[in-house]
Amino acid sequence: MFFTATRWLAAACVGLLVLASFAALYTKTVSVLPGQQAVAVLPDGSKVTLNADSQIQYRPYWWWRKRTVELSGEAFFEAESGSTFSIHSVQGSTAVLGTSFNIYARQDIYEVYCASGVVSVSVNQHLPTDTLHPGMMLQSLNASLQRQTLSNDEPLAWLQHRFHAVGLPLPRVLAELERTYNIQIDVDTDWAAQQLYSGNFALPTTPDKPLSLVAVTFGLELAQTSDDTYVLTHSP
Repeated sequence: MFFTATRWLAAACVGLLVLASFAALYTKTVSVLPGQQAVAVLPDGSKVTLNADSQIQYRPYWWWRKRTVELSGEAFFEAESGSTFSIHSVQGSTAVLGTSFNIYARQDIYEVYCASGVVSVSVNQHLPTDTLHPGMMLQSLNASLQRQTLSNDEPLAWLQHRFHAVGLPLPRVLAELERTYNIQIDVDTDWAAQQLYSGNFALPTTPDKPLSLVAVTFGLELAQTSDDTYVLTHSP
C-alpha cells in the first residue's frame, strides 16, 4: 500500500510538472495579414487592436506570473484599469499601467504615442527610461531619439480608417498603403527616399484614390499593371 501511494504521488508530481511546463511555455500568437485589422483581448481584459501586417505573442496561462506581450508591427493598446504589463519589440520596450497608447515597431522605427494615462518607454539599455503623458510621442529612428507633444491624435488615424502624415518620408507612406491594401507599389526608390509627404485623407476600400492623391502631390503618373500592382512614375 505504501509503495502504491508513493507511485501515485510521484505520478501526480510529474503531472503537475508537465502542466506547469505547458503553462509556462505555451505561446498564443495573433497575426494580422496585410489588408486586414483585428482585435485581441489579453487575459486581464485589456484590448489590443492590431493594424495590417502585425503580430503579438503572449503566454495566456503564465500571465499571472509574467505579463509580457511581444509585438511586431503596429497596435493600439487599451489597458484595463489597474492592469500592468509590458510590451517588447526588437526596437524597444514599453511598460503600462491602466492606460491607452499606440506602438509602431517596424524595421528600424519605434514610436510610442500615449493617448491616456502614463507609459514608460525604454529604447536603449544605455539610456534612461522615458515617461510619456497624454499627447506625447517618443520616436526612435536610426539610433536617434525624438520626443514631441502632438496637438492631435495623428498616430491613431488608422483606427478611424484614415491616413494622417506630417513630413513623413515617402517610402514609409507607400509602405503603409501597401500594408493597408495588400498591394505592391513600384517607384524609383532613390528618388522617393528624398521626398517627404504630408496629407490627411480617408482610407476607402480600394487604393485608387489614396494613390491618386499621392501621385498628384509629387506630379507622378499612376498606372495599375495588375490586380495588386501599381506603378508611380517620376519624370525628371
